[in-house]
Amino acid sequence: MFPTDWEWKGEHWHIARNLAKHHYAYLLQLPLVLHLPSLHTLVVHAGLLPSDPSRSANDANQPLVEASHSTTSPNYDASLARPSEELTLLLDVPQNTHPWNLMNMRSVYVSGKHQGEVTKSSKKGNPWSDVWKKEMKRMGAEHDDQENAGTEDQEDAEGDELEDQERRDAADADEEGDLQCSPVTVIYGHAAGRGLDIKPFSKGIDTGCVYGRQLSALVIGDISGLKGESVRVGDAQGVLVSVECGKGGT
Repeated sequence: MFPTDWEWKGEHWHIARNLAKHHYAYLLQLPLVLHLPSLHTLVVHAGLLPSDPSRSANDANQPLVEASHSTTSPNYDASLARPSEELTLLLDVPQNTHPWNLMNMRSVYVSGKHQGEVTKSSKKGNPWSDVWKKEMKRMGAEHDDQENAGTEDQEDAEGDELEDQERRDAADADEEGDLQCSPVTVIYGHAAGRGLDIKPFSKGIDTGCVYGRQLSALVIGDISGLKGESVRVGDAQGVLVSVECGKGGT
């Protein structure tokens, strides 16, 4: 037995066939998401959602809405509460609890009969990073990062569905500044077709090395002597460093 979307004796079949048992056991022990509390950042292979799109943006069960309400408590301590607010996105957004989603998500349906479902397609639904950006803006959060610009036609097509959802939510909430909790950044890959996708609070760094393009790394910490695009991650400054790849990612 093997996954239905694998090709018999295809690339993934051969990788699994030749994988040693101890390597397989090691992979099973690895986390699907890394939490970096000091940077207020989550690292994931493909994507995450900031809320459950099948519910209203202001539903009391949405993790960030619940976290926002807790900030009004006289005993609220941001330094203690913020890490748990970040983790609740992993535990309380249903779509983020499924390993397949974390490893394959490129887009999400925000309306229609598939509302709330994620997809690995880049041509269906809306890029999850756009949904993430919209939710972070509800906290009044902005960064100085320069966003990558796609073609106008592509942006218009991808934005139509998200705009429909925004109009529905507008009756319940202002688009910016209505959440009092703090923003979270996501670093991810798995979207080589979009290339570098640097947005406020989401950093897509898959530049298609396996297709012979580039291998990119986001370096945070000691960046002295490094040359590359400056990228802010949480409260830290990072640098994007890229190198050319040969055929097949060599």
